Amino acid sequence: MKRRHESRVAAFLSSVAVELTDKQATDLSRQVEDESVDFAVVVALRKELAALKHYFPELVPISSTSDSTRTYLRGTIPTRRGGSYRVVATLLHSMGNLDAAHATSDLIHKWKPRFVLVNGIAGGISRKDQGFGDIVASNSIFYYELSKVRPNHQEHRARQFQADPILVDGILNLTDSTWRAHLPSRPDGKSASAIEPRIHVGPIASGEKVIASSEAAQELRSLQRDLIAIEMESAGVASAAFSAVKKVGFLTIRAICDFADGKKNEHVARVRSVFRGFVLAKLH
Repeated sequence: MKRRHESRVAAFLSSVAVELTDKQATDLSRQVEDESVDFAVVVALRKELAALKHYFPELVPISSTSDSTRTYLRGTIPTRRGGSYRVVATLLHSMGNLDAAHATSDLIHKWKPRFVLVNGIAGGISRKDQGFGDIVASNSIFYYELSKVRPNHQEHRARQFQADPILVDGILNLTDSTWRAHLPSRPDGKSASAIEPRIHVGPIASGEKVIASSEAAQELRSLQRDLIAIEMESAGVASAAFSAVKKVGFLTIRAICDFADGKKNEHVARVRSVFRGFVLAKLH
């Protein structure tokens, strides 16, 4: 096995120029290193991991190693264009941005992904404009927790993380709707169609709170007018991706399972994520 790996390295090195740009060197390392991937997927709930495993059976657990305290699933996922992506996924030990940041930092150090995706469920903002199972994709993450508390008011000092432009472009130009045929039944009883579920692209709020108040949701919208959803992990993942020595692209793709208002129904949270790999299949 060692000799075969050395032969692969030698073949790649002999086929490229002696001087490589940083990007060429990074791409080359991904082709010859076993522990490097194209996409890393982070999920916060076991039900989200179950959905990911259901739609990507290629992802299988790998043996634990002495240098890791986390379990990973790894696999090679084929695309409709005849290519494939190397993918790794991990389940957070607990909900929230703190563990998300730690897990993503560990993941990036070990697997050196090109992109990191956050997958799962989120709270919608508008029952009028959004439906159960609709997809929300981030063009940015709005971390709203930072603030300065004064005697008579609170001064918000929110932080914004921009999503990777390549991934956002892939979402905005997704024209093939064949992925809809693989969707499960919607929680509202509707069937997938040419227009449902809808895809919403915009800022997603991320903090440490489960928001079940219309007033709190509207306050967040007053800080970020175009807000499309609220969740609790993406700011941590984005922060770790932005802090990496080598740039790692970032995107959140979630499905609306309930709404951030007084009618929030925890039973609806059983809806599985409708992320079905269409980003993996369409981005390149």
